[in-house]
Amino acid sequence: MSLDINEKSFFSLINFNKYETIYHNLEDWHLKFDGWVNKAGQIETNIIVPYSEMTIKVCENNSDINFFNKHTVRIKLIIKKNGPNYIFNDKRKCAFNENAEYVLLDTPYIYPHNWYYLSNRSYLLDKVMMSMEYIDAWLNGYKSIFNSNVPFIFISRIYETAQEYKIDIIIKDYLDIAYVATDVENSLVYMNILVNNSYQKGQPTKYKKTTIYIPRLLKNKKNNFKFVACGWNKLV
Repeated sequence: MSLDINEKSFFSLINFNKYETIYHNLEDWHLKFDGWVNKAGQIETNIIVPYSEMTIKVCENNSDINFFNKHTVRIKLIIKKNGPNYIFNDKRKCAFNENAEYVLLDTPYIYPHNWYYLSNRSYLLDKVMMSMEYIDAWLNGYKSIFNSNVPFIFISRIYETAQEYKIDIIIKDYLDIAYVATDVENSLVYMNILVNNSYQKGQPTKYKKTTIYIPRLLKNKKNNFKFVACGWNKLV
């Protein structure tokens, strides 16, 4: 099946890993496959998670409208703080149809930059849990700008340093997203969505890869995001 201009530009910007017959982005999030058995058309495998407190929820869609109508398997990470606590990684069983094309992590998170010690394990796990809320709030802030037909956005990777977050995203080429400021007192981060004024609604578009830099001024606090659009008349 031939790809349209949107799909071609998107897939040219991202290098999915391949395991057996499936393409995936798990290794970008410190997850990986272990084992592969096809039983009567059903794939049975394991996914290694970085923390034993992590469990997974699997959601399969043979025509995912949020991913170019591909046959996807989305992996949602769930953390149970009172669950088993081991030093090393753990395995989680996963099963899906043999015709699936892509396995995608559905809960992006920020892997801590800190050194790992048994003594700070609980702290690092708390950081992971908070980062899931952080990225979810960031995505919801982006989506809240649009009345309908939210332009596709794909978070390919996130890096953390002691000073900032670096969020690698793939978005429509007529959009830009930029950090503006942080209101520390109200735990509010302001972002701008900039729209290319030459864009005409309905015209063919491509994707581009860009990196968002957000200073870590609200460490260990719940963050809210306020997105402001510029050039909005071209989208409504």
